[in-house]
Amino acid sequence: MSGIDLPSPVRWYSCSVPLLRITCLSHDTEQLVARLTDDARASEVTVVSGVGRPEGTDLIFADVPRSSIDSLLERLPERESAEGLRVSVEPSERLFPVSADSEADHEAVVWAQVDQDMSEVGRLSLINVLLVVIAAMIAAVGIKEDQLLLIVGAMALSPDYFPIADTCLSVVRRDWHRMRRGLRTLSVCYAAGVLSAFALTEVLSTFDIISAGDSPSRQLILFISEPDALSVVVAVLAGIAGLSPSRFPMRAASSECSSP
Repeated sequence: MSGIDLPSPVRWYSCSVPLLRITCLSHDTEQLVARLTDDARASEVTVVSGVGRPEGTDLIFADVPRSSIDSLLERLPERESAEGLRVSVEPSERLFPVSADSEADHEAVVWAQVDQDMSEVGRLSLINVLLVVIAAMIAAVGIKEDQLLLIVGAMALSPDYFPIADTCLSVVRRDWHRMRRGLRTLSVCYAAGVLSAFALTEVLSTFDIISAGDSPSRQLILFISEPDALSVVVAVLAGIAGLSPSRFPMRAASSECSSP
């Protein structure tokens, strides 16, 4: 179309830089800003004074490298003495410019975020127990009928990965209270799963829906029903692969820098 000047093509760059959102009392603002700029290497620090209601707290926004977030959180006051202090980390996409430091920082792990994600998803709840029970019952049918598809589906359905990861993370951090909570979650879920699988097979046998005489040879599931040394090797490799979601939690799944 004549008479319209179209802009020249612009090459945009995209990189996820965590946005730190802090609410604090006004007399703590300068100290927090100093920590953000000096200790956490924050950029684009913005302070909005007196916006919180009814306390009249200040609001601070800052782009913080992923590698600096955990150390910054460790330097914050204890919960009992941190009156009016609220901290949250939100994903944000910086389109332009992207510095070399940002590109090198995208694989850093925000362990505080991993810790919260594992705790939220892996806690003992009715829905988690129900999913483990249903998964165990599906797996029981898969073992009786020699159906790998049912076993794989049960593995995908069961949420036990998260309490296992939460328990292991608690051991590494020496948080024994949380470790006991994770073990309690696993104990309740697995006990409910075993009992429900046993009850289902007994009911199916009672009504002649399945019978021992008609059961297949189970050659396809020997790797699972009769584990050996090779099964342990595969389990270790699967556990290593399972750490990948911990490095890139669900809320930070877009952490990788890219350029079109």
